[in-house]
Amino acid sequence: MIVTNWQETIEELNNNLDCCGINAEYLSPFSTYIYSAYRNKIPILLSGINSIQIAKAISYIFNGKNLDIIDCNNEINNYTKNEVVIIKNFINSVKTTEIIDLLIKRDKFYLISVPHYEDLCFLP
Repeated sequence: MIVTNWQETIEELNNNLDCCGINAEYLSPFSTYIYSAYRNKIPILLSGINSIQIAKAISYIFNGKNLDIIDCNNEINNYTKNEVVIIKNFINSVKTTEIIDLLIKRDKFYLISVPHYEDLCFLP
């Protein structure tokens, strides 16, 4: 489906995120939040085992294709062709400053993936 306005975009986000396992009662508020963050290029932290799947669903709505991946365990390449980019392995990375520099630019919609929410408990 080609979306032509914000209401259709949020409806499509609802459909895709439902397939990712988001609880029905949170679909509409979460989709609205994602849409707003995307429009304003505000990075979002996704935690949980479905964070990559959720990021892919978001990318398909806004890009019509898969997202770019920046893995903090590898060399960080500032060039990404897609508008939606996921950052993996950010926790305990020595490349925190490089990632923060990318996020500050606000030229893309960055999603940070943390596969286990328990890891967030150990952050300062």
